[in-house]
Amino acid sequence: MKRAIKKQSSLYAFLEPSLASGDEQAIFQARKEYWKQYKANWKKQKRATQKTVEISFTQSEWKVIKEAAEKHNRSNAAFIKKAAQAYCSKEYLVPNQLEYNKVYEALCMLYAKLKNIESSTTVSSYVMNELLHSFITIEKTITQHLQNPQTLEEKITETIQANPGYKTIIYHLLEKN
Repeated sequence: MKRAIKKQSSLYAFLEPSLASGDEQAIFQARKEYWKQYKANWKKQKRATQKTVEISFTQSEWKVIKEAAEKHNRSNAAFIKKAAQAYCSKEYLVPNQLEYNKVYEALCMLYAKLKNIESSTTVSSYVMNELLHSFITIEKTITQHLQNPQTLEEKITETIQANPGYKTIIYHLLEKN
């Protein structure tokens, strides 16, 4: 069953000459032409606001990208887009955004509970301020490490700065391999 065309629509205005004739074949062709023009116009407007890129991969490159996209729980195209944006802005692409969101939600719920405790008069304001300050510090640390974990190089540099004696141990380990 075909839907009736609304008389104020642009499709109706386009089809009006064909509808007056009553020829089914002419109406069919006019409708086909309308949608062809409509889609072409839509694509033209979309291209003006959004840029698209077509790239191709070898089978081995595609396999790597596909596996990485699955690990990140994203579609292949979404993963490629997010990975490129993260690389350009020197950000870390969170491997599992769903799990990250769950951790963040738990932190938010804990913060809300602390705020509820603050409103009650059973805890002194000094203790409550210390609790909230500690929580905010912990939340910032967790968020930082989840969104931008340290690279191995950064971790080694930090360890050597804290313990200069480890430098020779690391050199010996690297020389053996």
